[in-house]
Amino acid sequence: MVDEEDLKKFQEELWNLTSKYIKPDDTGGVFMCGGAMLHAALQLYTVGLDNESIIKIIKTALETLQPLREDMKNKLKRTLH
Repeated sequence: MVDEEDLKKFQEELWNLTSKYIKPDDTGGVFMCGGAMLHAALQLYTVGLDNESIIKIIKTALETLQPLREDMKNKLKRTLH
């Protein structure tokens, strides 16, 4: 199992990397980073999971869209201002 502190550290490092490509008035960087990370995540999932398990993860992710949207609004406000 993944250690919670390691996960938080990884997420922070990933945010620091991607935030370099996100500009206030340009959604292109957001889409580029999101698409690249989604692609990489799916590739990684295929290494250890069957299609049914991957689909279950995607369905679970869909249920978290609204809380994630609110979190990103707050994160982007802090980063871009």
